[in-house]
Amino acid sequence: SYVSGPIGVSFDYFSSQTKGDTMDTFQFAGKYNLGAGVDLIGMVGYGEFENNYRNYNDGWVVTSGLALTF
Repeated sequence: SYVSGPIGVSFDYFSSQTKGDTMDTFQFAGKYNLGAGVDLIGMVGYGEFENNYRNYNDGWVVTSGLALTF
């Protein structure tokens, strides 16, 4: 992750392999500080899951919101 002034960004990768299951996820997130205790946040992510039973799932997620701290 990286923060400079009011802007912050991060990139995350997660990979897991267990008995017959495989999962990989990627995520890019960012925030912008609008003022004291108010951050605008957003994230884009992608994930894949597969197992020995021929189950395969993948998908995208996009979120946004406000983080309020006081």
